[in-house]
Amino acid sequence: MMATGRNGTKPRRIAIVGGGISGLGAAWALHHHPDRFDFRLYEAGNQVGGNAITADMPQDGGGCSRRSPAFNGSSSASTGSAG
Repeated sequence: MMATGRNGTKPRRIAIVGGGISGLGAAWALHHHPDRFDFRLYEAGNQVGGNAITADMPQDGGGCSRRSPAFNGSSSASTGSAG
């Protein structure tokens, strides 16, 4: 059962398509208002982050290693294709 928000209204249901920086930003903002928004984030890839999924980390030896930042989101994030 869905909780009611302000003035006894149901939260707006929102689908966020794409887990890139914009989709993650939207999810982050909506997650701060659970009484007003019920959202789901959909990502076709196997990880979120879009084009910003890796960062070069310079090493003392002059080379670089790749690191993927972890996504610490809510359980409303979903990866994979729908269907």
